[in-house]
Amino acid sequence: MNRDRSSFAGRITVRFARIAHRPWLHLLLILLACAGTFANTLENSLQLDDAYRVASNPEVKRFWPPWRHFLDPRTSTSLPTLEQYRPLLPLSLSLNNELSDRLGIELLAGYHLGNLGIHLAVCWLVYLLFSELLLHWSGLDLGGRRLRGIALAGTLLFAIHPVSGVPVNYISARDLLLMMLFLTVALLVYLRMRRRGASVAGWTLALGLSALSILAKQNSVVMPLLVLLFELGPAKSRWRSPATWARPAAFALVMASYFAWTRLVLASSDLAMVTSPGRSSGIYLLTMLRLHLFHYARNVIWPFRRRPQPEVVEAGALFDPGVIAGLSFILASLFLVWRLRRRAPVASWSTLAYWVLFIPTSSLWPFYHLAVDYRQYPSLAFLCLALAIGLTVLLPARAFLVVLLLAVYLGISSYILNGIWRTEESFWAQSVRYGATPLGHMNYARSIQGRDPARAERHYLEALQRAPGHVYTHINLGMHYLATGRPVEGLAHARRAAEIAPGWAIAHHWLSKAYRHTGDIAGAQAESRIAADLDPRNLEYQYQAAYDLYDQGELEAMLLYLERVAERDPGHRLTLFLQGVALQQLGRWSEAEASYRRFLKFHPGYAQAWFNLAHGLMSAGRCDEAVAGFEEALRLDAADQSAAHHWLEFCQR
Repeated sequence: MNRDRSSFAGRITVRFARIAHRPWLHLLLILLACAGTFANTLENSLQLDDAYRVASNPEVKRFWPPWRHFLDPRTSTSLPTLEQYRPLLPLSLSLNNELSDRLGIELLAGYHLGNLGIHLAVCWLVYLLFSELLLHWSGLDLGGRRLRGIALAGTLLFAIHPVSGVPVNYISARDLLLMMLFLTVALLVYLRMRRRGASVAGWTLALGLSALSILAKQNSVVMPLLVLLFELGPAKSRWRSPATWARPAAFALVMASYFAWTRLVLASSDLAMVTSPGRSSGIYLLTMLRLHLFHYARNVIWPFRRRPQPEVVEAGALFDPGVIAGLSFILASLFLVWRLRRRAPVASWSTLAYWVLFIPTSSLWPFYHLAVDYRQYPSLAFLCLALAIGLTVLLPARAFLVVLLLAVYLGISSYILNGIWRTEESFWAQSVRYGATPLGHMNYARSIQGRDPARAERHYLEALQRAPGHVYTHINLGMHYLATGRPVEGLAHARRAAEIAPGWAIAHHWLSKAYRHTGDIAGAQAESRIAADLDPRNLEYQYQAAYDLYDQGELEAMLLYLERVAERDPGHRLTLFLQGVALQQLGRWSEAEASYRRFLKFHPGYAQAWFNLAHGLMSAGRCDEAVAGFEEALRLDAADQSAAHHWLEFCQR
């Protein structure tokens, strides 16, 4: 022991153990590690589904009433094809908006701070969960200091790993962060209750937290299985005992209640939104066996090929060498779990938890996307705990030195990979560099078309060659052709997109823009109404349809579309002003006055609104009230308000 203490590795171990004796330092160390690792994320741009869940989603721009998210899955996105019932995501984003406005924080930075803050909370709870497992359920006779050190080591590896950096950078992955937050604290409450004794309060809290976890994201549907494996493993419950099965059954009841609510009351199913009906479950499972070794395990060790929309070739047969290797990898880990179940029950349970948390997305259910890097985030925490325990057992004198070196490597890797998220171009360049799906090529083309049109076109055509029926590629290539002076080709691709997906509002929206670009105003107006009717919640579609109807003189129809916008975002562009104009022209002055006054609360510097309000008041015989409106219009835009001068003089006579 003296020789170990005199060595460099021994001194590192002793000093780390001293830190581990001060739990109040653990939070500080985790905070500092995460702050340093993710300091360069605050200016990173929105990516992937952020365009629809964050940037163009009007439901996250207002906080009140917060309970609407629990009653309507449509508040999750502005794109109907992405609607999912994850109410805590839009709720947290709307709260983020509210706090950013009140605190004067730039909104994008506020979103990133929100994700980082949730990740920090997850890490602190993960540390508490690891400490509970090691101190009270592991059976390891290493002393409290050493066991807390193992908990801290596992937490640090998880906290700064590049895989954890994906949901920190990706705003829409906040649902996964929130799921992990509530899942972790639910497990922690349950474990402490099992140790200290069951109570009504304890069960209520544990089950309530598990409910919140599934309201964040459905990955937590595996909670009952995690509890059952804990009972049969570290808790050493008898498998024949009714209590052993009753405890996970209570969590299963929560999950069943969730699915009953979504299917029977809301008539919503996330599974239908994310799975591919044309993909075989068997082929998907074989592909997952290969990916668990050659994609996810690789990302743990060498994360630099991590990318969005990776190109994945589906496995063809069970005897595919990659499938056999992946299956062998999983079976070997399960064999190790069985052998160590008594000597290292927490390490065994953590390894099982790693695989269990992959079940919802990477097993039998054939998801549209074969590989998504943030799917590994919940599993990674338990892998890091198993790794920290293994290092301590195998390298008792050097474990913390190895952890320190790993932490440095992972922290630097994360800091570098955070830069991928800086711009749309850097984000998709990473995907194309290492092999991307057609969607990856399309998005890369879109990111560079202003800077390098020829190269962008090559990637658009590459995407279409691989997926001839890809609607978004037809839309974007069509707009690219229009922008580069090829209207015939551009219009043809926009029409093709609407033919492939006649029920997609977005296809008709862009066809409307293509018609407008080529001078076919009647075609543009017809398509804009189709888009608005197909997606009545999209504010931009409603606004454009209303504007087109105004040009056609169809004022009553125009008001219907404007009302849809005003209900959800009354401050949206000129909505209330146009509403006032239409009502005024229809002779409904009292309603028009109310619209103008509401509009001016949002846009007090709009001179024309002041003039229209004043003119209407004057026409209604209320010249004394109109004077202030004409004066304000002149103050805001004196150079272009000759009519305001005239009518002001008229009212002042």
